Amino acid sequence: MFLKFSYLMLFIFMFSFSFSQTVETIPSNGLINDGLIFDDKGNLYGSQFFGENVTKVTPDGQHSVFANGFTSPNGTAFDSEGTLWIPSHQSNQVYKVKSDGSKSLEIANINTPSCINFDSDGNMFITHYGINRVSVVDTTGNLSVFINGGGLNGPIDIEFDADGIMYVANYNDGKIFKVNSDTTLSLIAQIEGSLGFMVLADSLFYATGITKHTIYTIHKETGEISWFAGGGLGGADGTIEKATFNQPNGIAITPSLDTLYISGFTNNSLRRITGLTNKAYLKTANYSNSKLTLLAGGSTIFDSVQVLINGTKDTTFANITETKFELVLKYTSTITKEIPVRIYAFLDEMITVSNELSIVVYSFENPVDSYLSDFEDAPIDDFVGDLFSITRTFGFSTAIHSKHYYLNSTDHIFTLVKPIIVKDENARMIYSDVAIVEPGEEGSEFGDLNFKDYVVVEASKDGEEWKPLAPGYDSRLFPEWENAWTNAGLYRKLFKQHSIDLSETFNAGDTILIRFRLFADDQQNGWGWVIDSLQIQDFALGLDDFEATVNKFSLGQNYPNPFNPTTNIQFRIDKNSSVSLNIYDNMGRLVKTIYKNEKMKAGVLHSANWDGKNNANNLVASGTYYYKLITVDKSLTKKMLFLK
Repeated sequence: MFLKFSYLMLFIFMFSFSFSQTVETIPSNGLINDGLIFDDKGNLYGSQFFGENVTKVTPDGQHSVFANGFTSPNGTAFDSEGTLWIPSHQSNQVYKVKSDGSKSLEIANINTPSCINFDSDGNMFITHYGINRVSVVDTTGNLSVFINGGGLNGPIDIEFDADGIMYVANYNDGKIFKVNSDTTLSLIAQIEGSLGFMVLADSLFYATGITKHTIYTIHKETGEISWFAGGGLGGADGTIEKATFNQPNGIAITPSLDTLYISGFTNNSLRRITGLTNKAYLKTANYSNSKLTLLAGGSTIFDSVQVLINGTKDTTFANITETKFELVLKYTSTITKEIPVRIYAFLDEMITVSNELSIVVYSFENPVDSYLSDFEDAPIDDFVGDLFSITRTFGFSTAIHSKHYYLNSTDHIFTLVKPIIVKDENARMIYSDVAIVEPGEEGSEFGDLNFKDYVVVEASKDGEEWKPLAPGYDSRLFPEWENAWTNAGLYRKLFKQHSIDLSETFNAGDTILIRFRLFADDQQNGWGWVIDSLQIQDFALGLDDFEATVNKFSLGQNYPNPFNPTTNIQFRIDKNSSVSLNIYDNMGRLVKTIYKNEKMKAGVLHSANWDGKNNANNLVASGTYYYKLITVDKSLTKKMLFLK
């Protein structure tokens, strides 16, 4: 049971402390840019990809070429006798090098070896970057295939934990797998971009995000990914919050587990991060009943810890008595928003900075009766969450998009920040979407273990219990989606409309938050989810909006939307004027003229219907259309969706 601590505010003068984790550049011969490894004497060995050398760096910083004549050496390993094994990646060979630097070719014609490691029994495992394979050479010298495919995508590193369990990392997609006893792979985590190398220290992997210029930590058991250092392209030294990296690649940790060494792929630099031993970490962050609950810890007992929210110092806790602890602090917000949280931990005259977690804090203040958006105005502040964005991607108009392709083993969540008051009538939510996600097994239904990936719309009255507003679904919901999952397709033509009755889940008068969630298991991922034309409940202007827009130029969202075949358009003008209202297709071609230079009055709610027919009186095709309101000095355009 975690120990709970009482609140105690301390006035801590930051200038009297120094950060315990710092990054510095150490002198290098410029021949190290790839895999790193320590021997049992504390010497560091670094490989030179797109080169021929392996460099030795002594504990006192002396550099010398230990061995050469390779073709892009990379992930090296020592065997139990202290012999260094080196994969020569581009020449498809594996060498061993004795302590005196003499080398011998041990394996020829082995496809794209990228990393070597040994298990406790002395078996040698080799990753093959180009053919997505792991091979094993047993103690008798027999070479055989250990893993072939199964999720491997440019495998680049192998690590073993204290229990002998193997872990494999991909360069191409940043995935880290646990290797099961039957050699199948279980996904633990996936960092953004490509993964250079990783190293395991106790329960944490330190991994280089080579394309994101970032160092990450990944918890071995939970798969939780946290920022550790970097994040901006550069070569600045300093605290881990300020330091920058240029394609960090190789990574190794000292036997004392207090210092990381990192090679820079582009600039052939050698960097180190000191002060790891006393590192603080945040494991989880939860929010309910106006309270933040943080589960945190460190490798030592700290004097005190201070919580930072949005980079601002908040509550400080003293009398820390355990290495794992729970922090509870009051936090209120008038709006639903995402906040970054981390802790500063103090020990003697040192500060250690934890990883940062983002958490959505919920507010039910200032609820509204309705919400409408076609997302053309990109109301990015209306939603919060990870791995979704309101954006325009190729072939689509602006809409809510999940990450394409979405991540495995992840909940992708996007929450509407405006609370909705459930009406006693017409309590409906309408939206259009395309969901190309991994389908469940035949016959499986939402809630079954074999349902696999799915999308679902949920709502909550308290921010804790989230209820599905309708059953979750996957690509099997529509034949067009299932075909697109199997054969790909032109996704922008696959929009389908959904209508949900809020009153089937909540009572009239309830104030709720609504969110979109894409759940992904650890198996296949897919293109993802796009959501457009969102309408919740009343589609006419509310009283406040009416008063605010009586004498303003405004164009309302058509209703219904999507529609078939008739829809209504309402608008106001700010002064008496001639008015034109036109319909255009997705190519900008005029489809229908509803009004042409008609005299209209200001301060009046004008209304027009469109029956889905063009100027030739023919019904138009399904698709996205735009309606444009034009006066002598102003114009407004909105989007609508016609579905037959």
